[in-house]
Amino acid sequence: MEVLYRCEERNFGLKLPNLGIILVTLMAIFCGYLKLKSSGFFQNKKLPPGSLGFPLVRETISFMKALKKDKPGEWIQKHVNKYGPVFKTSLMGSEAVVLTGQAGNKFMFSGSDNGIAGNQVVTVANILGKRSMFEVSGHRHKLVRGAIPSFLKPESLQKLVGEMDLLVQQLFQELQDKESVHMVTLMKKITFKVTCSLLFGLPEGNEKDSLFEDFTIATKGLWAVPLNFPGTKYQKQYCRHEVGFRSC
Repeated sequence: MEVLYRCEERNFGLKLPNLGIILVTLMAIFCGYLKLKSSGFFQNKKLPPGSLGFPLVRETISFMKALKKDKPGEWIQKHVNKYGPVFKTSLMGSEAVVLTGQAGNKFMFSGSDNGIAGNQVVTVANILGKRSMFEVSGHRHKLVRGAIPSFLKPESLQKLVGEMDLLVQQLFQELQDKESVHMVTLMKKITFKVTCSLLFGLPEGNEKDSLFEDFTIATKGLWAVPLNFPGTKYQKQYCRHEVGFRSC
């Protein structure tokens, strides 16, 4: 009897902390609900059609699979066919509305104060910074865009075509002994080298190759799950951004 009494007393003592944890959790959920309700979170808002996906992971997994296969365009087109040229989604921990097509781009970057900002997901914003070309909108984007036509003048294009021809010939010579070529990677490399020549005036050499390696690593961090833990792709690129920002 004494042994049984002690066992029952021990079990009862274990139940009280568990009950307290449950009560605290329920109170926290209830307080959070009241806060969201008071802020108007549950009010009916006119949002475009779309799907936010499953809780926590949202649509990030399907989008990352498309990126791994170099088919993000097909992922977007699938959503356009299902929901239309404007749809809502949730990627990398950020809920967003995606605008596609010429009309959508014109609306976003017309420079008018339409109350909408063309922000990227949190991973892109944190790694590239709030002042990158992908983050600015409205009047600021119009200023940045106004500087680009100077690089597309006939004189600049004539020089650029010659550089592109030499670059493609050089890459073809490097690929002569290879049995297979990954065309998507090759096109990315050509585009990157042409951009370096056009915007920065960098000559051919090891500097471009080194920058391309850094660019490839950074791209993996831009579209990674925003987990700021040691060893993750996002954490590595976020630390690089912080170090580069402090050194500037």
